[in-house]
This record gives sequence, structure tokens and C-alpha cells, in this order.
Amino acid sequence: MNLAVLSGVAHAMLIEGTMDMLSKATLCLLVLIATGKIMADLKIWWSFRNRNR
Repeated sequence: MNLAVLSGVAHAMLIEGTMDMLSKATLCLLVLIATGKIMADLKIWWSFRNRNR
């Protein structure tokens, strides 16, 4: 996962008073799933793997 996305999710979970915990957790989970799907679709992992060879 992208460090910026993980940091953003962690920060969002720490903010109090904006949403209840269930809706925050659901939204953060959807963001993580969408980021993972985008990274898999772009095959970003292959570029990192091939660069180290």
C-alpha cells in the first residue's frame, strides 16, 4: 500500500467528533480496497520487482 494512503487512514481514524467509529472504519476500508485495486490494475508491483533485477 501507499504510505500516504496508510498515513491518511490512520490519521482519519484518530480524529474524534466528525463521524461515528463504524462509518469511519467503513470509509477507510473502502479507501484501502480501492487503492489496492488501482495498484493491482496498474501493475505497479511489477515495475518495482523488475527494477531490482
